[in-house]
Amino acid sequence: VTPAPPAPPALHAPKAKEGKEANCKVDVVAESDDENDMEADTDTEVDVDNDEDATPVVAWTPMPHAAPMALVAPTVRVAVANAPAIAAAVAGGVIGGVEGGVWGVQEPPEPPEPVTPRPFRYRDRSHTKIGSTGKLTVDDLIALRTAGVTPAYIEEMRKNAGLGELSLDEIAAMRLQGVTPSYIGAMRSAGLKIDSADTIIALKVQGVSPEYIDGMRAAGYANLSAKDLISLRAMGVTPSYVKQLADAGYKNISAHDLSSLRAMGVSPEFIKSLSDAGYTNLSVKDLTRMAAVGVNADFIRDLAKYKTK
Repeated sequence: VTPAPPAPPALHAPKAKEGKEANCKVDVVAESDDENDMEADTDTEVDVDNDEDATPVVAWTPMPHAAPMALVAPTVRVAVANAPAIAAAVAGGVIGGVEGGVWGVQEPPEPPEPVTPRPFRYRDRSHTKIGSTGKLTVDDLIALRTAGVTPAYIEEMRKNAGLGELSLDEIAAMRLQGVTPSYIGAMRSAGLKIDSADTIIALKVQGVSPEYIDGMRAAGYANLSAKDLISLRAMGVTPSYVKQLADAGYKNISAHDLSSLRAMGVSPEFIKSLSDAGYTNLSVKDLTRMAAVGVNADFIRDLAKYKTK
């Protein structure tokens, strides 16, 4: 609570000069907000003798105190200086030639020393031959043992695989996938050209077998390469699927088109439903585009009422 200001001190009339008598009467009326009171304010009576040397005597009537005012603390704004910017603008830490620098301004911190990351430890065994250095490292031994490579498997693959000198990684990868010299021979007997470890590993991973090759040949695809067979088998294209497409009117299409249709889920039933809805003889591209976005016979029937005549 803000305390009320103190009342003004009472004024004492000064003494008149010796031998003189002064008579002065002053009535002071405080201002009022009332209109009736304002008329009374004009009735101020002053009675002063004509003696020029007399000292007037004033009767003080104090003014009524106004309502106390609340003290409001001033708003202080503190500007935070940009220390790096100021420091950059001051040459040698001196402003206007005044020594001692700038108070509160600090030099920017030194950048951290660059840290050279440690190289990832990886031993490339893709070109390391068995016994090429005369001694296998600990990493080599662990990798071969984890894959189940034995000295007998190494000797068998060297003599009967027909792939030349094999690296440690190739030996380990073929052993993990179950590649054997007999599997390699069967693929070659089926008419495939096997000249690298990567090709035979991919065929084995996708499950390409001599039976699969024979079935695709019977469906009309007799000259498929190893790459085509890998792609078709990965997409789930079977000899039965090829026959169903042929019955639906899509015969002798490329291996790439077979993979695209199977990847988009185009089935003989899907083709027939579109034909029943009035869309026949669609290209492979149109079939894959429609299947990719979900255009089917139900969607076509729902939109039939909006077609223009």
